[in-house]
Amino acid sequence: MGIGEKITPILVGVAALVAAGHIVIGVYSVADISWMHFKVTGNSTNLREYKTRTRGLTLECVDNEEDSCQALERHDAKSRHSDRVRSVLDLRSASFGLPLASASFTGLIFLLGAIIYIVFRRKPRYRQVLLLIMGICNWISGLVSFVGLITYLESQNQEAHKYDPTLITARATWTETARTATTEYFGYAFILSVVSCILCHVATFVLFTASLWA
Repeated sequence: MGIGEKITPILVGVAALVAAGHIVIGVYSVADISWMHFKVTGNSTNLREYKTRTRGLTLECVDNEEDSCQALERHDAKSRHSDRVRSVLDLRSASFGLPLASASFTGLIFLLGAIIYIVFRRKPRYRQVLLLIMGICNWISGLVSFVGLITYLESQNQEAHKYDPTLITARATWTETARTATTEYFGYAFILSVVSCILCHVATFVLFTASLWA
């Protein structure tokens, strides 16, 4: 047994573990609400926009207040709002769907890849091509994950500038006083999504490396 025969299964196992991390962390981050925090200071007004809140991809909740969660309008609510903010709704939907699509695609890649790898485990050339194709497909999955992050950031940017009085969950509807009193910062769910994206690309690198040794 050559060195490639010994190293390749190890690298494939490492890639599978890293990919599993991408899937688990990616799905968890999408489900978690701590993507963005709005910390309000120096104001005692009881209006929602003057309260400290935590926002996810689908909900926004007032901190330490029961039954305070409010759904964020997305693509399916476009008919209720002006054309000016429809791109915001589309971006919200995309930033929710793309990370899930990436996690699902990576899971499919490794599931089918594992089956085919077992079938061709004694055929080095086939095995090498398989790992290369898996690496390319997983790179696409990592790109989808990255685009999801960019889409989320763009949705935050657009909702701060595109005004529609009926889209009350957009920051463009905040008063100047609320804007001044609010400090915005990313939560741990956003950071986990970044980690998930990085793990997907690490898995791709390991697959490409394994294909060189196969």
